[in-house]
Amino acid sequence: MKEKDSDKSQILDPKVRLDFHAKYTEIYFLIVVVLSITLYYFKVLDVFPNLLKYAVIGVFLIESFVWVFYYMLARVLLERYLTIYNEVEYLISLPVVIATQVFLISLLVQNLSSSEVLSLMFGIGGVNGSLEFQVLALGLMGVVYVVIVIANLIRIVPSISVLKRPNITIIGAGDVVENRILKALLKLYEPSQIAVVSDVINDEFKSLLSEKNIYYKEVFFKKEGASQKNALYSHKQRESIKNKIIEFVKSRSTYAIIATPSDEHFSYIQALANEGIKFAVEKPICVAIPQLKMLKANGKGLMNNGFLLSYYWLEKGLPLNYFLTLNPIYRDLLKVSAFNETLDTPSSLAYVKESLGEPRLIVSEFLEGDETENRFWTEIPETGGGLIAETLIHPITMIKNILSSQAEIKWGERAYVKVKERKTLIQQKYNIDIGFTYIDWIGKSGDCNIRLRLGKYTDKKRRVMHATYENGKIVADFDKQTCSVYLKAIGGSGKEIEKFTIKLLHEGKYETQMLLFHEYIQRGWNELRYDDFPNQIDVLIDSLSGVHGKAEKNEIKISRSELNIWLDENPLISSGESVINNYNIKDRFGPQEKKDKI
Repeated sequence: MKEKDSDKSQILDPKVRLDFHAKYTEIYFLIVVVLSITLYYFKVLDVFPNLLKYAVIGVFLIESFVWVFYYMLARVLLERYLTIYNEVEYLISLPVVIATQVFLISLLVQNLSSSEVLSLMFGIGGVNGSLEFQVLALGLMGVVYVVIVIANLIRIVPSISVLKRPNITIIGAGDVVENRILKALLKLYEPSQIAVVSDVINDEFKSLLSEKNIYYKEVFFKKEGASQKNALYSHKQRESIKNKIIEFVKSRSTYAIIATPSDEHFSYIQALANEGIKFAVEKPICVAIPQLKMLKANGKGLMNNGFLLSYYWLEKGLPLNYFLTLNPIYRDLLKVSAFNETLDTPSSLAYVKESLGEPRLIVSEFLEGDETENRFWTEIPETGGGLIAETLIHPITMIKNILSSQAEIKWGERAYVKVKERKTLIQQKYNIDIGFTYIDWIGKSGDCNIRLRLGKYTDKKRRVMHATYENGKIVADFDKQTCSVYLKAIGGSGKEIEKFTIKLLHEGKYETQMLLFHEYIQRGWNELRYDDFPNQIDVLIDSLSGVHGKAEKNEIKISRSELNIWLDENPLISSGESVINNYNIKDRFGPQEKKDKI
């Protein structure tokens, strides 16, 4: 129906003329050129009065000139809906039209032969007896035709895709920039292609940038305590800093990476999108629910030039990501080792995935060590989103994709723990209260049970996910950056056989993400996105909604040693196998919290 309406609107449009096949034009001009040659050599028109003779010649000449200038110059400007059958159809007809004009002009100007007209048009040589105005007019006509031919050749010859030399500015100068993003970019680009701009850059990082010949710029208000960064800036001051940074990006770079504190991301996304600058943005994309909902509603515009980073979904968990999505852009970044080397194709992986059946148990442990002191802002819910936006989005993203993006997870027992030592340190030094540092959740989705543990300040670092299915299991080790898939042996023995393992090829931190971003800035989106947008939006909205208020009411405060002893005594994964354990940390420490307030 839409096509019919569109066709009707085109017919009614006064700027539209109906096209007819190019062969009819070519046949017409072939007839005219044959007629012109006949008139020239056989002097047929000499028997008629001069007035009639010149009228006939003039009609054909005018018609040919109109055709040249309309079809080869003006048509594309005057007709709104323009289609031709082949890019070179006009160029094919042009020599025939020029030949027609040469013979007709020779008939009109009797002191010049057809060969002399052609010579004067294209400057092949001088012609004796020609008048000055004849030389000028025919020479100008030839120049115009040469320009027309060149212009049409430029238009129809396919352009060569040019890969731009990227100049990238990193907005932000924190720990992730210094130890991850910058190191990864230096494997792809020369130092002269990279710049760093931030409100404050510490002296040690400045020395490193100078040593590597990387340009940097500080934009901040000179006032006491400015090194504590955004917590001390008013909204007006932040806007002033942002505007100066955007001006710097515009003056120097073609691309940018947003690596500021999370609560500043949305502002920079808006600014860069308005300027049409391609950018990457660190996770979480933002932490305010209204901003997340705005991105969900208007994300196609705001993120059309944006690439959303995610350290796990696009790097540590990329092997699992590829198995679940089979996004072809990831394949060259991975090594697929199958028990049979002929079965490492996407169709074989898809067959194994279907053979697994439905998930029955998902166990996830994201246990990390100490956070650096200068990244305390990541633990503050109001600015960094706290543990949920900083880390929880990773396992939740994996779990949702294992279940299917539309599956609803119903969380039952949810425990929130704050390590006393960290709370005291940040409170005394910065007079700021951090959010919880460990969570323990028990949930269910349909017939699938879910256990999730995640936290910092644990002695044993362990980031793994086990998904047990009806007919096998997936084991994702995010520290080793691998994903192994097992199927039960045929015959009902219950033994699981490893079918294949997917491993990340590039082990450097952020190296894979920067390779993906580099691919994006060179090629753009080819119908298929391969970042973490819009997936991350839904995960953040679901995870952040109402959690912090509930956590504050039910928060458990224990020492670091108490947390680690409890984890050792109550493992979720033992000897490489999932343990069905519905014992929540709240069951031990919850009642004590009422007696031992801090």
